[in-house]
Amino acid sequence: MHSLPPFDPTVARPSKKPVPTAPLKAPRPILASDCLVDDAAPLEPYARSGKVVLTVASLGVIAPVVYLAIVKAAAPALFGVGAAGVLGLAAAFPRRYALRATLATTAAIVAVAATILLGPILALRVAAPMILSASLLLRATYRDNGAVRVALGIGVLAYAAAATFAGGASIFGSAVGLAPRVVAGSMGLAAALSLLGFMGEETTAGSTAWSVLALLAGAAGLLCQNLQLSGLVANAPFAAVLPIGTLGGAMLVGAQLGPRFRRLARERSTIRPVEPPVVSEP
Repeated sequence: MHSLPPFDPTVARPSKKPVPTAPLKAPRPILASDCLVDDAAPLEPYARSGKVVLTVASLGVIAPVVYLAIVKAAAPALFGVGAAGVLGLAAAFPRRYALRATLATTAAIVAVAATILLGPILALRVAAPMILSASLLLRATYRDNGAVRVALGIGVLAYAAAATFAGGASIFGSAVGLAPRVVAGSMGLAAALSLLGFMGEETTAGSTAWSVLALLAGAAGLLCQNLQLSGLVANAPFAAVLPIGTLGGAMLVGAQLGPRFRRLARERSTIRPVEPPVVSEP
């Protein structure tokens, strides 16, 4: 009689399942062309940084609106801008990129629609910086796309028109102060530098920096209408909503057209074999 070995519960029992003998499929190698495509046509541009910007900008919209609603009666259009701030704040939390882009773009549309109630000039001063800044971000992201350059041209024209009304009135009027004229000059400089975006696709032409400059100058054009504390607080929601619309437009284009841009970029980066020349016999 042979004694059985003691039972050890820590020892794993051998599995009775057959071990697969087929070789595992090797993963597809990462080619240099794939890295170039990711750089030329990203699927989710500004996904991480957009959350921070949307949160800060939305709070910058909501806080003055709440203050004005408590301290003194605010215009109904200002509550529309506040609703845009709430939508912008909601856009910072969803995990789905397309949903965040849709909420941010909806916030921009609500803000522009609310400013129309206060006059078409204010709507132009709010919408133009959004269009130009979003176009510049897209120019830096999708460098070889022709539609982005068309949007950039529209943005430059709209921004230049908005610059003539920096401070709320035409800068060519005799009663306009120095601050609106200086801000109008900075907006004109931002529009001129944005024209560098029409350079070749081998460079971003500093489009990201010009986008930030256009946003800052556009916000200054909204704030310089009244440089007193009460005026700055009243105009702060319109200035703070600009980054929300900028990111919303850039992210929405990336979510909707990013796969198409990537397919085009991959087709352009594919190396095709060169056929040998045909030599005709004499």
